[in-house]
Amino acid sequence: MPWQVKLNDQYPIVEQHISGHDDDEEVRKSYFELIRLALESKRNLFLGDVTQYERNVGTDEQFLRAESLAEVSPEVLRGVRAGLIIKDDPKVRQSYKLWVSLMRNRGINFELFTNREETIRWLMQQD
Repeated sequence: MPWQVKLNDQYPIVEQHISGHDDDEEVRKSYFELIRLALESKRNLFLGDVTQYERNVGTDEQFLRAESLAEVSPEVLRGVRAGLIIKDDPKVRQSYKLWVSLMRNRGINFELFTNREETIRWLMQQD
């Protein structure tokens, strides 16, 4: 299983790490585990790390992932902040722009980062 979902020990953040060549079904399983753990722990801050993910994320795949999250009730998504750590590469950033738009359209405050510390700092900000 090249994905892992866990609670951060220092901050009220749920983390999701995806690596390798996970197919859509495996990635979807990781999102449902992320949601389960968030509900159980009553946390709404998410840190995703795809710096070791080796697949190109196409438009269809991004849409399917967004739809997986959209299956969660709006009450759960309210107040969610999610930071995704990606490779520091302009092509990778461009490929995730649609993902950012899809998440924001579903009411999730979502940003891309290339640095873990910066991501945590943004997640912990008070609006």
